[in-house]
Amino acid sequence: MRGLDFERAAQAQRPDPNRVDIACFVGFVARREGALPAAVRAELARARWTDGPWARPAAELETLLQLPVTVDNWTAFDALFAWETRPLGTAAGRCASTLGAAVRRFFACGGRRAVIVRCGDPWPHLEAA
Repeated sequence: MRGLDFERAAQAQRPDPNRVDIACFVGFVARREGALPAAVRAELARARWTDGPWARPAAELETLLQLPVTVDNWTAFDALFAWETRPLGTAAGRCASTLGAAVRRFFACGGRRAVIVRCGDPWPHLEAA
């Protein structure tokens, strides 16, 4: 060894402000039954939703109501939200929520990451009169 060699590092690229592969969706979708995955719970803890000024009780965290949750693919969204259980107004059937349909299309068209903010359960779908 003869000493130290220094290499100039390439300058970090600035993120493109016009990216369209990351989006935020806010709307009505039901929370799927079951415990909150550990990864989602850890994300909420890192964002200080479990302690700190915006802390929520554990039972409230389970609902994901009014909380930003990041998903990286359709499978992750489908595991957290019962997007296909929007009630039909006059029948016993179910249909897709508009939020679920939008997120599914986003990932089908090449989206890479979505931030989901659940506002509550979807309203029943009513046929036009």
